[in-house]
Parts: sequence; structure tokens; C-alpha cells
Amino acid sequence: MEWNNEKMLDLIERYEKKPILWSPKHPKYYNKFAKSDEWEELATEMGTTSDECKKKMTSLNASFRREKVRMKKSQRTGSEYGVNPVQ
Repeated sequence: MEWNNEKMLDLIERYEKKPILWSPKHPKYYNKFAKSDEWEELATEMGTTSDECKKKMTSLNASFRREKVRMKKSQRTGSEYGVNPVQ
């Protein structure tokens, strides 16, 4: 499946509405059969396979985490790196 921005946003919105897939506080989060059913339902809604949806969400989450780390690093000051900005 070709993932354009619109389809990725649609996937994220649908994923967000299925806390069983992402929230450890959900009672069925650790039930692999219930999760599998939810992935299948999501894939049907998206018109693709559950493996494709899982793969894309894994990729999007990894990208999000990387970007979050970059943002955090960019907010640090030079003194945190052992550089004295005032000399």
C-alpha cells in the first residue's frame, strides 16, 4: 500500500480510537487474540493487511521518538555539554 500523508493521518486517527492497541491500562491490552482482532479490524477499515498497519505504526512511532529526542537535545544549552558560553 502506498502511504501518503492523508492515509497516514487516517491510520493514526483510527489507531488512536483503539486503546487496546496502545494503552497498557486497557483490560485487554495483554490479550494477544483481542489485539489481533483489533489489528484485523483496523486493516479492514484501511483496506490493507494487519501486517502493513502494524509495520506503518511501528515506523511512525519510531520516527516520533527520534524527533522527540532531537527536540529535547536542541533545547539544551551549551553549558550542559561542558562548553562555557560566556568567557
